[in-house]
Amino acid sequence: MGNWSQFAQWLIDNKDPLESASYLATLVGVPLLLVTYVTNLLSESHRREVGTYETLETQYVEFQKLAVANAHLDIADKALDAPDPLNDKELAQQRTLYMVLFSLFERAFLMYRGAFGRAFIGEMRRQQWQGWVNFIDKYIGRESCRAAWFNGEAPQKDVGQDFDHRFEHFMWERMRRKGFVK
Repeated sequence: MGNWSQFAQWLIDNKDPLESASYLATLVGVPLLLVTYVTNLLSESHRREVGTYETLETQYVEFQKLAVANAHLDIADKALDAPDPLNDKELAQQRTLYMVLFSLFERAFLMYRGAFGRAFIGEMRRQQWQGWVNFIDKYIGRESCRAAWFNGEAPQKDVGQDFDHRFEHFMWERMRRKGFVK
C-alpha cells in the first residue's frame, strides 16, 4: 500500500506539469484527430466515386454485348447508317433493350446526381456525369429511342414507366431542350 500512497503524493506534487501535459495532448490530439477524420472521409469519397464508375462501366459493357448480339436492332452507341425496317417482334425486342439502356441511364442519374444534387459531387463524378449526359443526348436523338421512351405513344411528360420521377423529369427536359418534345 506504500507504493500507492507514494504514487498519489507524486501526482499531487506534480499536478501542474501533468495538467500542462494534458492540455498539450489535447492541443495536439484534437487537430490530429480532425485531420485523420477528414482524410478518411475524402478517401472514402474517392472509393465511392471509383466504385460508382466501375459499377456503371460493367453495366455499360453488358449492354454493349447485348447491342452487338442484336446488331440488326440498331441499339449500339453508333447508329447504323441505313437500318432495315423492323418487324413487330424485332420492334418489341428493340424497345425492351432500350428499357435496359434507360435503366442504366437512370442508375447513372441516381448515382451521379444523387439525392443531394450536383453541388455535392466530386470532380470525378461531375466529369463522369457529363459523359453520361452526352451519351443520353446521343441516344435521345434517335427516333427509335424516343419511341421506346414514350412506349410508342405520343410524347408526354409523365411516361408512365416505373422510373424515378426526377429521372423522368430530367429525360423530358433533355428532349425538350433538344427540340424533340414541346
